[in-house]
Amino acid sequence: MKAILLATVLALACVQHAGAAQPVICLHGFNGDTTTFDPVRPLLEAAGLDPIALTYEPAHPDDGIAQTATAVVEPMIQEALALRGYPPDQPVAFLTHSTGSLVARVLVERGGWEARLTRMVMLSTPSNGARTGLGRHACALPRGVVWRTYGCDTRVDSPFLQSLDPPPADLTERYLSLSTEWRASLAPGRGDLDGDGRSHGNDGVVASESGYLENVPMRIWEGSGPTYHTRICCNEEVMKWAVAFLTDGTIPEQPIYPRRARAANLCRGGREPDDAREAVQTSVARATSAEAGLLRIQADATGATDALVQFKIRSARLLIMLDDEMLVDETKRTAPRGDLLHASMLDPGEHTLSVRWEVVFRSARDRHHPMGSGPDELGFEVPADGFARCSFQLSPEATQDVMLRFFRKPGPGVTGDTWVEFTGCSAE
Repeated sequence: MKAILLATVLALACVQHAGAAQPVICLHGFNGDTTTFDPVRPLLEAAGLDPIALTYEPAHPDDGIAQTATAVVEPMIQEALALRGYPPDQPVAFLTHSTGSLVARVLVERGGWEARLTRMVMLSTPSNGARTGLGRHACALPRGVVWRTYGCDTRVDSPFLQSLDPPPADLTERYLSLSTEWRASLAPGRGDLDGDGRSHGNDGVVASESGYLENVPMRIWEGSGPTYHTRICCNEEVMKWAVAFLTDGTIPEQPIYPRRARAANLCRGGREPDDAREAVQTSVARATSAEAGLLRIQADATGATDALVQFKIRSARLLIMLDDEMLVDETKRTAPRGDLLHASMLDPGEHTLSVRWEVVFRSARDRHHPMGSGPDELGFEVPADGFARCSFQLSPEATQDVMLRFFRKPGPGVTGDTWVEFTGCSAE
């Protein structure tokens, strides 16, 4: 159902592209979505390429990367190409991020897409394991979490990686591996995997040299600019490398003095500071916003929705429901941070967003008040069950944004008052 709705959005948003441009399939990584590629989309289109970004997730918690590639992603790609007017045997390029690169490798090297592949750029790919603890942390997720097994496949010794053979020689000429080195990272994962005598660090999530594959060109951005794992598509220089290779096979040249090189931030240009999408991207990347959290639901003209949830909580339990689906049920006892979750697609009609904030720990330095502590903090009446709710109507004819914000501000004798505001919907 999700694949059908995603493809429908593509069909309505785009004209027939057959013969007009080279399609580039853009695949995100662990628990990501299509916004990963928003910064590079203008560069791809300016080069005459047709970016097709897809949001996917494993069909079952026990499905790893290989199963997700064949059971979920391949049908989505086929349907997206058909709805854009491309023939069944249309050659394609891939621009892939993180574990999305491993998904693409499964399709190309095992699934028969080799004959259709023109070129593939792999960004920050754990081909040799994440090497920073990502796989171990994914394996520690509760059973039933849909991304658990998929993420567990990034362990260095995972059966999936052990079974993934090196790409054949005729493919290595069509592959390019790009990564970054984040100087602020404290995570483990340094190493010299390509054997050039230089050891690199990591991008905060994946070891910089983990994308190394024998005979495949690899470039690591060591300069300044966006270098964190989820921000690589914001790095203008790295994205220029990617687009040049996808366009004509140009292999990028490393800067002569790599540490002195500077890259512009594609995520900071072309939009007003108060733009909703910019607010999501900057708060997710830096996790420095004064807001305690942000929920944005963007509905397109068909009424289908891809819900993006970002939340930051300290020493409290947060619950967010969309209709009957629990989007967030998290308890944190660590410093504020940003996390992303995704909701299922929505049909036109009325929908309800329900939120609850429960205190599970207090300290003299950080006190949080529960949502049910008083209507004065919320600005509207709280139902008896403790959930604050708002409703919104999705129309097939209009685009709509629904946002939920958690705020904290100093108060008399309290260092962390919390309250909630809804926009784009009616509080109940």
